[in-house]
Amino acid sequence: PLGIDEFPLFYKFMGGGQFCRFPKAVLEDDPYPVRALILVGGSPVLTFPDSNKWREAYKKLDCLIVADRFLTEDARFADVVFPACSFFETYKPYMDTDGTIKLIEPIIPPVGESKSDALIIAGIAKKLGVGDDYPETEEEFRNWLCMTMPTDSHIAKPKRPSRTYKKYETGQLRADGKPGFPTPSGKFEICSTILKDNGYTPYPEYVDMRSIPEMNDPAFPFTLATGAR
Repeated sequence: PLGIDEFPLFYKFMGGGQFCRFPKAVLEDDPYPVRALILVGGSPVLTFPDSNKWREAYKKLDCLIVADRFLTEDARFADVVFPACSFFETYKPYMDTDGTIKLIEPIIPPVGESKSDALIIAGIAKKLGVGDDYPETEEEFRNWLCMTMPTDSHIAKPKRPSRTYKKYETGQLRADGKPGFPTPSGKFEICSTILKDNGYTPYPEYVDMRSIPEMNDPAFPFTLATGAR
């Protein structure tokens, strides 16, 4: 996966690559060349840093496919744009506040040539010769969702559990059932052994933003930092 060498912990816990490294793979063939992309309901140009680099990456791609409800900035660079259904036009499962899993029926039929994201991906897979087991119609999509949802015995209204204190003493926090916390040491770690074993500073460390070259440009004497980070 892209970025696995730079972000080993992200891969370890999330099981995926770092999509922010996608432009580097396209423009510099690092760590390997990438020449195609399918975007479903997302806009990296608007949500990732350095939007111009993403535009340059799109221009170099051999194939860019976008499935979305709107003609996004990314769709301007696409070879093919598929109109995706809104939430009102397709089936969708959701979990109610009481824990019950339900399937919401569409309020209106798909408008124009729009289809659900799943049917768009299934259609692409079928064209590639690997989509025989995927749903092809809204009815098949509905049946597929029903098959993947829990059985009735699992979607009944759950009983409200009683509050349990000091779970670390009984092994309820750990997969191995041993007393302690879900950390390698079993202790409440201020210094993370996971970070230490992977070569990082194991404790929270203050870094002055002005020590970052991009944040110390004389042309931009002020820096606005917002959000929880």
